[in-house]
Amino acid sequence: MAKLSLDDPQAPAATLTIGSVLWKALDWVGSMDFLLSVESKTFLVMFIFFADYGWWILMIIGGVWWFTVHKNPPRDGISPLLIVSVALIAFLWGVVVTVYATGKVPNVIVGYGSSRADLCLSDINMDRLLSFQKDFEIALICLVKDPSIDKLKDPAISLSKPRTIHAGVERIVMPVSELMQSKIQSILSEKNVPSIWHVAVLLPKTVYLPSIKSLADVVVQKGKIIDPNYYDYKPSQ
Repeated sequence: MAKLSLDDPQAPAATLTIGSVLWKALDWVGSMDFLLSVESKTFLVMFIFFADYGWWILMIIGGVWWFTVHKNPPRDGISPLLIVSVALIAFLWGVVVTVYATGKVPNVIVGYGSSRADLCLSDINMDRLLSFQKDFEIALICLVKDPSIDKLKDPAISLSKPRTIHAGVERIVMPVSELMQSKIQSILSEKNVPSIWHVAVLLPKTVYLPSIKSLADVVVQKGKIIDPNYYDYKPSQ
């Protein structure tokens, strides 16, 4: 079996084809969650395009190129095109490695609060959630800060109706649940001021909303908690 060497005329095309396919494999394995950590909106849009369409465009170009060179091989020698192909693939993989190493889950809630105890309000910036819009919707969960109970297991939550993910900021306003309202009134009766957590969550479009009775249930139902402390949370069996 013939081996492909750097001075083989097929090497540039092979690099482009195989490199783009392996890059796309990250999407299938990791769902490209790392895109959430990309801070530049322009860069994010570019990477979403590459994850959706660009990878197979490069793969097709590389495959046709590979076939053409195989049928009509040029002279031997390391081609400048090999340098271009290697540089492009190295750049794409370098960005992935850098984002994985230095990126972090952002706080997408850019504003919150309400003057009414029976309402929960948050402004959510969805610009960095665009890579999830195909399979997920955004929702807001509010709950009272209570040191006596695990935040993830507190049943006294308020859950908004899911919204379609789109570019820009959207305000979500919802009435608090009876359980949460009861907890708020209990704190007010003691002359204390309740503190409220506002948590953005990604819910699968097929989720059955009544099944979400706590933050932990978001993950059980294959959703995601957009909070650096809980994004990778896995409920115990």
